[in-house]
Amino acid sequence: MGELDIELLGSLLLIQRREDYCGALARLDMDSRQRKSLHGTVLAAGPGKPLPDGGAAPMNTHVGDHVIFGEATGIESEYLGRRLLICKDEDIDAVIE
Repeated sequence: MGELDIELLGSLLLIQRREDYCGALARLDMDSRQRKSLHGTVLAAGPGKPLPDGGAAPMNTHVGDHVIFGEATGIESEYLGRRLLICKDEDIDAVIE
């Protein structure tokens, strides 16, 4: 992952919002009056939800996938000057092919 040295746990994803794909995939944030994209690129992915046998459930999304997610999905954070979203794999609505 280059400068992002992060190890995610379980079925968590680290996503960078994309502002350059399609204006239709954005919403107007009424508090800040700024457009907020509802799609991004997966930068990191955990191993999967832990299973009772010690294994991990397979992830639906992978590093490099371009994904669509809901307005209230995940937690926004900033790391090394990048606005990032941390969310669960099951919160992703679609992968853009």
